[in-house]
Amino acid sequence: MNVMLILGCLLCFLRSASGQCDATLEVDSVTGPPQCTPNGIAQLEDAKEKALSECFLECASGYNIHVNSDAGASNLQAVATPKTKTCSKQDIGLTVLCSSVPLTCAKPFTEFPNACTGVLPLVSGVNVYVAFYTYCTHGTSSYESVLDTQAIFDVHTVCRGIYKYNTQSGTCMGLPQGKDSCEQAGIPPEPPRIADSPLRFPLVGAGSGQCQANIMPNTVTGPIGCTKDSLPKIPDAQARAVIECFHECAQSYTLSWDMSSSWHAAVATPKKQTGKCSNGLDMSCSKIVLGCTNTFGEFPNACAGETVMQMKFFVAFYSYARDV
Repeated sequence: MNVMLILGCLLCFLRSASGQCDATLEVDSVTGPPQCTPNGIAQLEDAKEKALSECFLECASGYNIHVNSDAGASNLQAVATPKTKTCSKQDIGLTVLCSSVPLTCAKPFTEFPNACTGVLPLVSGVNVYVAFYTYCTHGTSSYESVLDTQAIFDVHTVCRGIYKYNTQSGTCMGLPQGKDSCEQAGIPPEPPRIADSPLRFPLVGAGSGQCQANIMPNTVTGPIGCTKDSLPKIPDAQARAVIECFHECAQSYTLSWDMSSSWHAAVATPKKQTGKCSNGLDMSCSKIVLGCTNTFGEFPNACAGETVMQMKFFVAFYSYARDV
């Protein structure tokens, strides 16, 4: 009985880990600088740059994404095998072998949402850093799961597109067989970082936007210095003037993801940045780099940082639900 149970569980595991999907790039969905899109590539003047961009698009036009079946591979490892094997540009004597892309995933291959990254070597000395994402987004009439992709050529060139997918068996990065409906839009986990990539992969999904945050004066509470009415009670004139300036800086911020750092980092940019404060003190309002408990697009969340304006101020932003 115990032996049969163990064998049954083993077969279940093998079956769940054998997922794969056929992915075809929706060319019309591709966005980015000229090196990314067919129309942009057609306008490139450098023959080699144009050829490499065309070949990347050909190699990336379709993949079979599946678990890595090599001995010793973990359930976080997968492979994207291109449907196109070679890309030849006879006019400049260039032949590109469309290599398989070994992937490392943020979660086990069968889990959703997910993010997997790897390196596609085009030719000697030219690598493209690739990410695949599965997550839930707004569809035409409801929410639906998507297979998103990003490709980094260099610090100036990041391409993005969407793949049509057909899950052939099990699940592919958590995608079920056939299009499914999701309950709400979300974001994938932060993709595994590639050591020599020139950039972090940009944030995707529902949390890739920004918001304007304006303080509601009637909600401000706290000890002396927190409210404008209490400022005159601060005995030190210089400290009082600095805190008055901070109040003006903190009236309004734009909160956005910090692309130079991790998906857990954000920036609070004050609406007022330069010029004198109303009390005559010449002091600029600086950006605040924030570290977030969750990735920037998640809810609920908490992000905190510090700013120095002659004095050090510690700032935190919280998003959560409450009864009204």
